[in-house]
Amino acid sequence: MDWTENEMQIAILQVLLGARKQNPRSGNVSQNKLKETLHINNVVTMQKVMQELSDLVLIEKFRGDFHITANGVDYLEENLPSTKQTGNSPEQAGPWLPNNGPDSPSGVPA
Repeated sequence: MDWTENEMQIAILQVLLGARKQNPRSGNVSQNKLKETLHINNVVTMQKVMQELSDLVLIEKFRGDFHITANGVDYLEENLPSTKQTGNSPEQAGPWLPNNGPDSPSGVPA
């Protein structure tokens, strides 16, 4: 799939948020899993986007995998198009995110 850099940033943050909600203690995702999940063809652009997200402290790398930071959660909530347009929560923004309700034990407060 061809992504703009902005779309890729938002999609990566969504996947990392979903992983964090599924497993708050170790919600890390490898770069290969992100590439596979999002069907990313352009690895060079992906690496550039990952570096930009890291430089902005929206994601962090830990033992070779990536996770979303609190700043990344805030950024995603402020910039997620579907939240602004439809009022949907980030959990409803993509098929790769778990559908955790507020009473879900795996939910992480933002």
